[in-house]
Amino acid sequence: MEVTEHYIQLRLIFPHVHEEEEVEITMGVLATHLCCTMRNMNLIMNKFLDNGWVRWSPQRGRGKKSILVFRLSLQEVAGEWFERLLHNNKIEEAYALAASLPFLIRENVMHRLQSQFGLRSDQSARGRVDTLRIPQETSFETLDPTQAVVWGDVGIVAEVFDRLVRYNAERDVCEPGLAMAWESNPEGTEWTFYLHKGVLFHHGRVLEAEDVQYTFERILSSVDNPCKALFGSIQMVKTFDDLTVRFVLKAPNFMFPDLMSSINASILPRDVKINPLHPIGTGPYRLVRNDPNILVLEVFSSYFRGRAFIDRVEVWQLPEAGRGESVIRQSCFQTVTHMRYSMKYKAGFL
Repeated sequence: MEVTEHYIQLRLIFPHVHEEEEVEITMGVLATHLCCTMRNMNLIMNKFLDNGWVRWSPQRGRGKKSILVFRLSLQEVAGEWFERLLHNNKIEEAYALAASLPFLIRENVMHRLQSQFGLRSDQSARGRVDTLRIPQETSFETLDPTQAVVWGDVGIVAEVFDRLVRYNAERDVCEPGLAMAWESNPEGTEWTFYLHKGVLFHHGRVLEAEDVQYTFERILSSVDNPCKALFGSIQMVKTFDDLTVRFVLKAPNFMFPDLMSSINASILPRDVKINPLHPIGTGPYRLVRNDPNILVLEVFSSYFRGRAFIDRVEVWQLPEAGRGESVIRQSCFQTVTHMRYSMKYKAGFL
């Protein structure tokens, strides 16, 4: 346990003792409160003194009590420790700390959470790093493009993967994605897509037409895949070379490119079995961490459409926080504002 935690623990034991107020106590009683030995209590007290957090006047002799004076308020030390835990992504520990604090101090500490979210810039050894932090109270269920239906899951899938075609909602047209061009036969039953050269998956391999074939054959061969009906018009997928793939349909469909812009049509690498919570794609961001506490996306510098502005996206999984929920909702609103700014002006996340 850190010395800061020991100090917080003692301040919680004496909630009605103010700063600069004298407390008569023995080292033995303090050791009992902190569940440690007398030797460790002496070491802890010396650290308190070095930090200037207390004044300690030891008294010698049987029955005599020493004088302890707290110089640092619980609110100040708890707030700083809370921010340090958040900075180190120790979210569960931060919330455990907040839950142990008196009501008014807990409210003050939780309001510090607001500053952690949104778009922020920091300097590091590699230069400026722009990070977007997003709070989320529900965990990710799956990042498999064919299974994702929850808004949060779909948002991550959209950044990790690409589709053959991109749908431009403002212009109401399909635009090139992984495919630089496409064409159909006069009947609209065969659609041929021509892939961009040199597109990289996040694990370093170049995208090929066989990856497109694999993606859709995986969907069509699965009995219980929820997307099977969506792509049920596909009769066959054929490759002619590394950059050319053709879809043969069961019936004419001149809206087929629109179907290829669906999130469910995200292209997977054929040489890696998909991990539903840690997938690999060709998108502008690669997934580097996904655990119960945090999901982290880092910019994919080799992205074929150009590097995104935001370097890192962190989605923090926040447990139930009681009174802090209103703060979280406010943080969400601020984050959305930042995200819209990034979208419109910086070609960033989402």
